[in-house]
Amino acid sequence: MKRIVGLLLALVLVLTVFPVTAQANEMMDGEDPILDYGSIVPGIESQSVELMSSAAEETFEMADIPADGKYQTMSTSQEMIDVIKDFEGFRSKAYWDNSQWTVGYGTRASGSDVTVTRAEAERLLRKALADTYEPIVNDFCKKNGKQPTQQQFDALLDLTYNAGGSWTTGSSVPDAVLNSVTALDLVKGFGAWSRSGGSVSYVHVNRRIREALIYLYGEYYLAYGNQDCKSDLEVVGNDDLPHFKVVIFKTNSGKLSNGKTDYAAYYPVGDYYRAFVDATRSGYTLVGWKITKRSNDSVSDGERISIWDTVEENLELTAVWESGTFEVEPEKPPVDYEEPAEPTEPEPTEPEMEQMPSVEIDMDRLPFSDVPENAWFRDAVSYVYRNEFMNGTSSTTFNPNGAMTRGMLVTVLYRIDGAMPVTDAERACFNDIGGAYYTDAVAWAYANGIVNGVTANTFAPDRIVTRQEAVTIFYRYCVDYSMAGVDSDFELNGFADREHVAGFAMDAFTWAVATGLVEGSQTKDGYCLNPTGNLNRAQAATLLQRCVEDIM
Repeated sequence: MKRIVGLLLALVLVLTVFPVTAQANEMMDGEDPILDYGSIVPGIESQSVELMSSAAEETFEMADIPADGKYQTMSTSQEMIDVIKDFEGFRSKAYWDNSQWTVGYGTRASGSDVTVTRAEAERLLRKALADTYEPIVNDFCKKNGKQPTQQQFDALLDLTYNAGGSWTTGSSVPDAVLNSVTALDLVKGFGAWSRSGGSVSYVHVNRRIREALIYLYGEYYLAYGNQDCKSDLEVVGNDDLPHFKVVIFKTNSGKLSNGKTDYAAYYPVGDYYRAFVDATRSGYTLVGWKITKRSNDSVSDGERISIWDTVEENLELTAVWESGTFEVEPEKPPVDYEEPAEPTEPEPTEPEMEQMPSVEIDMDRLPFSDVPENAWFRDAVSYVYRNEFMNGTSSTTFNPNGAMTRGMLVTVLYRIDGAMPVTDAERACFNDIGGAYYTDAVAWAYANGIVNGVTANTFAPDRIVTRQEAVTIFYRYCVDYSMAGVDSDFELNGFADREHVAGFAMDAFTWAVATGLVEGSQTKDGYCLNPTGNLNRAQAATLLQRCVEDIM
């Protein structure tokens, strides 16, 4: 008996658990757009894609810690442990993986001679989660004043177990989980961590999408096309939930604007692609993309694909180049294409100007049930509503935590400026703004140098605007367009996150702080500007009131 106990103790000592992390690199923040199909990973912009399912249009935001300030420490659910085991697969003998000996369900072993049973492997997994990974997620949520649900915690836990804890100090995942965002935003936020060894990894792409769907809908048992999760992402689950596909772009000797040679982009099933990434190659012109691999891992014959094809499966696309430099005719939409109708609920969209209420209201009698009398933003909401700058998202709600899009913000400034008529030629500045409430506003703003497009032909009006993008738009409107004064001696040295401000927004933030448009917020690290965070409707109302009353 003593001999058996001694052997068991020796085994426990051998099976010391260490973190197992994959080589996952977050996309770097930057101004240069690669693709714009909504609010994508910071620095990787894309053209707006309307989700076909109404469920996909709702927004999600992690709840705040309760008023009593007590954070409920979370642990991994059994459902998530089962999913992790499914992801990792069981290996009874130690194997060399990611520069370390690994055994069981992805836990680290002390050497090549370690063997475990399934029961021992699960105990090691639970210990690793409890000792190393759960504290990372709990600390992140608590530090940011958020209380996750079980499914939200589980999804972040799996990301941490697979990719390490570096995501907590990046921007893609924090921006997605700490703000009010759509399902596609969440998928793209998680999907930013899809690189291994410097290249996009199909395994990580699959896992990130599944994590996002667990976070959003608690769908733990989604079935993917093959056990090893190599490339097929065919989701079998609730048909009322939005499904997503991934396209891996290979530049074929070219480069993307972020300097990389491949990129993973996420699209909602059933819609058009609408936009692909742009790439450059010295002495060549990009004329299109061809399919080189499909979701069933089969090699394609190189069929060309259009941005107006429908999203149906996962694809690997390779750039098609032609020698020389020349203009490429933009792809035209199909003859039966109609722009998606502007949703009224639950997504916060601004209605047509002629639908706006013309009767002023009393500040103390706002019709919005979600703007309480003691709310910090009540005066600002009352101001913008009373002056017909902003409306509610319904007759009784303002949705203060809802996202503010590029089209919304520009429309409000257009109203403030008097909504002067624009010409048909000015309306033709971008091909993605026609027939919408923001059409004339974007045309006006572009003609007056207040905004730029995300590409030469697209504006991405439905993409959520970040704080530094919003401040830059205010700066151009007030200083360049309206000729307001500038304090050139002010600096941002007092803000802990000043180094996170993009170069294009530095002058704008300096001006905004100097004029009092932006004040920053107190965090454990000091006062911060949160330049890459999304702008919500309450914050937008506050900026608009300060702009009109104090600066203009």
